[in-house]
Amino acid sequence: MYAPPSAAIGLQWYRHVKYILDYPIAMSTAATIMSKKSYEKLPEEYRKIVKETSEEYNAKLIKLI
Repeated sequence: MYAPPSAAIGLQWYRHVKYILDYPIAMSTAATIMSKKSYEKLPEEYRKIVKETSEEYNAKLIKLI
């Protein structure tokens, strides 16, 4: 299983694990959310900026994570 120690203890998963690997890994979850209704209210030039900027920074974030 893959879990942070706090989750393994809190959810009692540690009872089912025979071995533990001390490896420096972390799980991160992120999202950029905008409703379709709000997005469609933007002028076309702003939609293009939002799309290009989010694609650029989401790609950087994925590499970082």
